[in-house]
Amino acid sequence: MSSNNFSWLCCNKTPEKRTILETVLPPRYKYKITSFKLLHESDVHNESKFEAVLTVNICQEEEIKQFILEFEKSSSTSYNQLHGDTKGAKKSIVSGYRKCHHNIRKRTKSGNKADTDTLAEDKTAGKQTNCRAGINFKLKKTDAHNHQENCSLFPFELTISYLHNHSIESANAVKYHEVTQETRAKFEQLFEAANSASSAYQEYKNYLMTQHGENYVTVSADRAIMPDYKWVFNFHASYMQKEFGKINSPEAVEKAVKKIKDYNEKNGDILCVMEQIDGDTIVAVCDKLSRRVHEVLPQAGDIVYVDATSNLDRQDSKLVKFMTCSPAGGLPLGFVITNSESEKTLKCSFEKLK
Repeated sequence: MSSNNFSWLCCNKTPEKRTILETVLPPRYKYKITSFKLLHESDVHNESKFEAVLTVNICQEEEIKQFILEFEKSSSTSYNQLHGDTKGAKKSIVSGYRKCHHNIRKRTKSGNKADTDTLAEDKTAGKQTNCRAGINFKLKKTDAHNHQENCSLFPFELTISYLHNHSIESANAVKYHEVTQETRAKFEQLFEAANSASSAYQEYKNYLMTQHGENYVTVSADRAIMPDYKWVFNFHASYMQKEFGKINSPEAVEKAVKKIKDYNEKNGDILCVMEQIDGDTIVAVCDKLSRRVHEVLPQAGDIVYVDATSNLDRQDSKLVKFMTCSPAGGLPLGFVITNSESEKTLKCSFEKLK
């Protein structure tokens, strides 16, 4: 980081000691250092202990979250919110505290502190070190101005207690890191491409192997970059609920209607329709490939065979496929998805497909 980003107001520290703080802070901000106290200097990167008070050229509340994320990345540590942030004070917009994620507090029904400590040790073996590291912050109110990246105001006050009692960049430490936004975005792309949790996990591992080569073993140890399978499975479940809603809920029906509308608009034609009849849902699809088969193969109007598959999901949905024969083998003519095989429902499904 350029030394021009720092204004050392406590100038009694030697430059070589200052780099301990400067290398921990994210690079794209400007800082005024009010105080810096080196408590223990370590030859291991990021493991020196110090306390510092500084101000940063951040004027807007929405920038704080991004700053903390960048601070976590530059310092190779993760911080969790202990209590809700305080807002609406007389002289400040927001203030709060973040503690090292190796300092864990679990609530018990009894509220007994001994029970709390026992629960924390039992549930988080290896992660709980009662680390005293943390950051306090306060964003002071300022006069209205046109805020820019190189703003000359420094209303964001930050107190850093860099007192970690554990290793910072060892494999045992990085396996507890929070998953980064970049990693989340990559998995969302894989889910959008119709990957399941397991296939997305394997695809992402292959991607990291290609990107990092021999360094893959080191990179994959960091949970921020290579999350465990349980996280991927839970994130996939959350993604599916956000995209498609809860099973059998009105929200799920609304999302399905919207997706069908978007699909038809994207293709410039009615290729999919949905209807509900007596509580049963019908989705009929004749996609572009099926439509082309109807157009170019005469036997599509003479020979049709139907195959129904059940137990496709927790709703026991049925997939009814319509196909015809050709020199290349069976070709699709369309398909229907429904949750019932009653005569009335199937008759309506066939009409919708037609």
